[in-house]
Amino acid sequence: LLGKCGTRPLTKSLNNILMHHIRDCLPELKNRITMMVSDVQVELDALGTPAFQNSKSTMGGTLLGMLSKFGTNFAAIIEGKGGQTNTNASKNAVNELFGGARISYIFTEIFASSLLSV
Repeated sequence: LLGKCGTRPLTKSLNNILMHHIRDCLPELKNRITMMVSDVQVELDALGTPAFQNSKSTMGGTLLGMLSKFGTNFAAIIEGKGGQTNTNASKNAVNELFGGARISYIFTEIFASSLLSV
């Protein structure tokens, strides 16, 4: 009984309990991490492969192209083309006005006629 009391037997006993708990939980933890890694890999595969390499010149060119495309689409929306560019204008016919053209129509046609009728 005297050999089971004290700090040294307590540390051995607690160390044993901790080691068994770690051995029991480690496989489940490994499986969870593996599942998370595979989920992230599926998400990365859904995004596709990068269209550029890691050199600064190609990244700058890609960024410039994306900004140019954004500017073109933004200008088209403001002009009332509904985001259509020359490449897909023939495919998608717009039956209503968008952006700045819609605002212009509201002010010149609807608002002006409402003011004249008052």
